[in-house]
Amino acid sequence: MDGLGKIIIAGAFKLPENDAGATRAVHMARSMIASGYDVCLLGMGTSSPQHYVDGKYVYNDIEYDVILDSNQSVFKKMIAFFMFPYDIIKKIKQIHSKTPVKAIIIEGPSASLCRPLIKFAKKENIKIIIDVVEWFNITHFKGGLFSMEAINHLFGFYKTYHKAENIIAISSLIEDYYEKAGCKTLLMPVTYDTSKYTVTPKNNSFPLTLAYAGMPGKKDYIANAIKGYLSVPELYEKFRIRLIGISFDNLKQMLTEDEFNKAQKHIQCDGKLPVDTAREAISAADFTVLLRPNERFANAGFPTKFVESITLGTPVILNLTSDLHRYVTDSVNCIVSKDCEPASFAEALKKIAALSSDDINKLSKNARKLAENSFDCCNFSNALKCFIEVE
Repeated sequence: MDGLGKIIIAGAFKLPENDAGATRAVHMARSMIASGYDVCLLGMGTSSPQHYVDGKYVYNDIEYDVILDSNQSVFKKMIAFFMFPYDIIKKIKQIHSKTPVKAIIIEGPSASLCRPLIKFAKKENIKIIIDVVEWFNITHFKGGLFSMEAINHLFGFYKTYHKAENIIAISSLIEDYYEKAGCKTLLMPVTYDTSKYTVTPKNNSFPLTLAYAGMPGKKDYIANAIKGYLSVPELYEKFRIRLIGISFDNLKQMLTEDEFNKAQKHIQCDGKLPVDTAREAISAADFTVLLRPNERFANAGFPTKFVESITLGTPVILNLTSDLHRYVTDSVNCIVSKDCEPASFAEALKKIAALSSDDINKLSKNARKLAENSFDCCNFSNALKCFIEVE
């Protein structure tokens, strides 16, 4: 067997790299490949014919296989989703019969996925690791406490994941919880392969472009950022806001009628764009925006948007949640808003408005340095290797 062994990263993420879970899985795979492991991703999504090389699907030098195809009919998808854990086990058995699997990492887990995989791994004497990335509030689930989604998350978080005994935690809050539960833990925030992304030269002159990409749902308070911007007319000539993934119809639902009328003149809504196009927009922007409430769900997670932005050399206007205080220095590599309220965001914009082009250029360079020094996936290769190899 070549290298250090075969590692499987499995989960309900959208392959090859179409959501935050897939991005985390891809870059975790890169960390382990750098150490000498052979890694395969198993998830959902759509496999691409151009990725098919020598009898397997390969994306950016990482082997992957789609277990649940997103192109199926709704009825077939429902059946496939129920069978998803068992189809993953079936695929792992096929791999294991040819190349012994050293470890299985379940990315973005749920109780329904983890229970059968933990049982299978222990029976086959394969190390099982759960990568815990969320600690949701009940209000985030449609139907609240009694929805299947909520039950699946709660039963997983409190009753299932610790049975694996090995936890990768995306934040110190999750790490502390599972350490107290007696698990071996590894703290690993969101990572990127910074060598794969180049920095687009910024304009660094007013009006500056502030970008946000995604649908905010109940996590991101982009509406508060917009309200803060609109509340100070003298900011209009200094900044332009570009929203990717949000249409004007979506925006109208976030604002009062008066705010929406103002927003149409100063805010660009691009609607949904391909992932690569959205990434180009983030790269071209002068700043991105990330406001989240100081609540458990925000402190337990870690924002992919933040790491992606600084990797592209685009500093973030943000309030401090999760472990961001460990990395962010106000006016050096990002701009800190006191909290997620509109007035605080407006004050952060006033702070930027007082900066020179050289100051803004330094912010961009320092943001990229922060990504390279603290969030490059290869920085975690040795820690992951030790975590996998320790008995």
